[in-house]
Amino acid sequence: MRRLTLTALLLALPALAQEATEPPATPPPAQAPAQAEPAAPAPSEQAPATETPSPDAPAEAPTSRKKRQKPAPKPAAKATRPEAPKPESPPALPAAAAPEPAKPAEEPPAPPPSREPAVPGKVSARERVADEARVFFSLLLSGDVRALAFRLDFPFQLESRRFDTSEALVSEWVKALRQRRTDLVTLYDIEVFTPEEMERKYGAPPKRLGTLDYRAPNTFVTVANLSGHAAVAVFRLSGGEVKAVAYTD
Repeated sequence: MRRLTLTALLLALPALAQEATEPPATPPPAQAPAQAEPAAPAPSEQAPATETPSPDAPAEAPTSRKKRQKPAPKPAAKATRPEAPKPESPPALPAAAAPEPAKPAEEPPAPPPSREPAVPGKVSARERVADEARVFFSLLLSGDVRALAFRLDFPFQLESRRFDTSEALVSEWVKALRQRRTDLVTLYDIEVFTPEEMERKYGAPPKRLGTLDYRAPNTFVTVANLSGHAAVAVFRLSGGEVKAVAYTD
């Protein structure tokens, strides 16, 4: 009897062992709802959340970007030349004593007025003689003796010689002028005198004109300054014309 019981136990052991190892039966799955919400796909990587500045918060100065950028190198300062020292102004000289004003030179006495009264609109005889004397000395310095001969009155006295015709005078005068450089002579001034005024200022007439009656009526004596040298020409008014009658230098 015992053998049968042991045999039955041995046979039943494998079946018990199999039941112990088998998992318990799972309950049937519950039915899914009619409409299932689709699941949102999970993002592979979440982007970093950016903080939005609140309107009340003060705006940050853009210093982070400036800090990241490297400052541009400053240009090298130009070398400035050293300024030359300014020359010192010379010391002021002591003021010299003011020279005494020169005494005015004594002016020669003015010649007496001409006997001929001045008439408005009429040229005086003295002015006519002065104009003719300028023409006379201009032709003489230019060497044009032939043109000058037509403005003379004959007989004409040249120095100490007397000429009755223009041909003899021109020939002699041309020879005399060839020995002089009249082109280098300058006419500076002409003075017109009556014979009495001439004697009061310059004394007696030149001896070379001793034979000339220069005291005749309507006679004027002119003195020209030729580059510092005095030249004398005597003029007479005859027939309404002014003509030279003598010359000496």
